[in-house]
Amino acid sequence: MTSPQQPSIIHHLCEICGQPTTLWCSRCQSVWYCCPEHLEHDWNKHRHDCHPAHPSGSDPGHENSAATAQYTRQSIIGILFPVDEDRPRLIQLDCRARIDNSTGGPLAWQPVVTNIVNDDHPAQVVLEQGIAGDNLRFPIQLWSRGAFLSDGSVLNQSIYRLTKAQAAYPWKGPFIALKFSGTRRQGYVDMSLNDLPALVSHFLQVKAG
Repeated sequence: MTSPQQPSIIHHLCEICGQPTTLWCSRCQSVWYCCPEHLEHDWNKHRHDCHPAHPSGSDPGHENSAATAQYTRQSIIGILFPVDEDRPRLIQLDCRARIDNSTGGPLAWQPVVTNIVNDDHPAQVVLEQGIAGDNLRFPIQLWSRGAFLSDGSVLNQSIYRLTKAQAAYPWKGPFIALKFSGTRRQGYVDMSLNDLPALVSHFLQVKAG
């Protein structure tokens, strides 16, 4: 792994953990890792696409190497519903997006939530309606553990208290709410605790299976 000559602003994220980094795979110079251990961890998958960035004349099979994959990131404010706390709270987390080489702009933003819900395969639903059934101008995305009903997760105390124990559905494990920047769902904007009523309505309306 090497560190290319880059400006001080980091626009690349580790392929494994999503942390900002200036280190890339020195062979292909197209995928970024924060440490050699993460490159080694990803090698079995990455090696199939790892073509030399500067192929020699004796290796014509790699003349068309993969384009450099660049990422950008932004920080957003969401609402965390902790398992073992009495109330939800605001939390700052990162979103990452691959740069579109043709336009220079970001493609679909992906929030980094796996480390917060402690699940490599989290699930998400989108709330499009508010309390009175009106369509939300800024739909809300609710993230959770992928199998929170069956993976041993405990009842979420912040949701339990927020709904005054009236929720019929067993909301278990941590939940994170994020707000899209519009109905096209192409980006995110910061949430505030003023967004809680729509979430409380959702928690109360979902029926137990």
